[in-house]
Amino acid sequence: MKNSLLILGLFLFTFSYAQELQFEKGKVLQNDSKLSNSEIKTLYNSNPKALEFYTKSKEKGAIGGILLGLGSGLVLTDLILGSTQYNYQYPKATTFIGIGAIVVSIPVLSGRRKLVEKSVEEYNNGIKNTTFNNDFELNIVNNSNGFGLQISF
Repeated sequence: MKNSLLILGLFLFTFSYAQELQFEKGKVLQNDSKLSNSEIKTLYNSNPKALEFYTKSKEKGAIGGILLGLGSGLVLTDLILGSTQYNYQYPKATTFIGIGAIVVSIPVLSGRRKLVEKSVEEYNNGIKNTTFNNDFELNIVNNSNGFGLQISF
């Protein structure tokens, strides 16, 4: 009987271990502690769809950051050259290219938050589907040796 209760306790512990994730203030949280990028990817290895959304959000963040930095650099370079050099025609093509890169980076960077939210939602749905499936049965059995618990998956 002690072994049966031990097995049942361990079984219930494994189901309670799968904690849901939350996305608050731009951070992915588990039990109110922030997860690092590598911890998130490790958790998402069991759910390829959630990993795909998370990877896309990181790619969008990198591309948007490059566009924003490049655009700002071009605008500032042209501004500095225009203010320090004599007879420099200030708004040149580099300023307009930089402004264009900054404008393009705004929607790219704004879309990454939704992708992270989707990845967290997909991961949590995956936990719910695997944790509480209908194939689990717990029965009390009786045989010549006594009473016991039978767990079926």
